[in-house]
Formats: sequence, structure tokens, C-alpha cells
Amino acid sequence: MARDDSGVIEFLEQHIAVNPRHGFGLIYDSARHQGKLWGKTVMWRVYCDLKLNLPRRGKKRLPARIKLPLDRAREPNQHWSCDFMADALWSGRRFRTFNVINEFNREALPSRSTRVCRQRA
Repeated sequence: MARDDSGVIEFLEQHIAVNPRHGFGLIYDSARHQGKLWGKTVMWRVYCDLKLNLPRRGKKRLPARIKLPLDRAREPNQHWSCDFMADALWSGRRFRTFNVINEFNREALPSRSTRVCRQRA
């Protein structure tokens, strides 16, 4: 006995004509919302027969970079690193510092001011 899928085919073609980027999930939800009571298996079979199930696009991979050792500073004052740091005292008071470090000998510039943040209530 042959299956009569003409209603499903007609619905799928009309939906794809209006919404070409919709996948099976959105089409099935739309059919349910419109009161079509075809089962998911029937719709999936017809969807695949119409060759609408396109493969997913894969991730674009970047080529692996060539890893080189970092340049080492040969004299002082060539390379500097800076960073913010936040911490809390034992009493719960929070503070932030701005750290600047010489990459040659890993010495830090003396921190002139420390801003103490107000404690949130």
C-alpha cells in the first residue's frame, strides 16, 4: 500500500519557499502550531526524501601557529608588563593596585598609591 504524503510535501515546499533557512525543528514546530497532526517520523522521512536535510557546516579551523620562544630583554627598561591586582584584607576591606614590572630583572616599580574600595553593604 502506497503512502500518501502529498499534504506533507505541499506543506514543506510552501514553508521552505517562505523561510528557506529554517531547519527541520522549526518546520516541525510550525506544522504543530498550524494544527497539522503529522508525526515527527513521517515529516522527517519526507523532509529527507526532498533532500532538505543539508549537512551542518563545520568549524573553520585556523592553521596551527609556529611557537617561538619569547624575546628575552637584554638590558633594563626594554620591556615592561603592567597589570591590575585586586585583593582583600583580613578585615574584609578591598584594595586594588596597578603593578608595573621590568621584564629584564622582574623588579616592580614602587606602588605610589593604593586605592581602597568601599565595602559594599
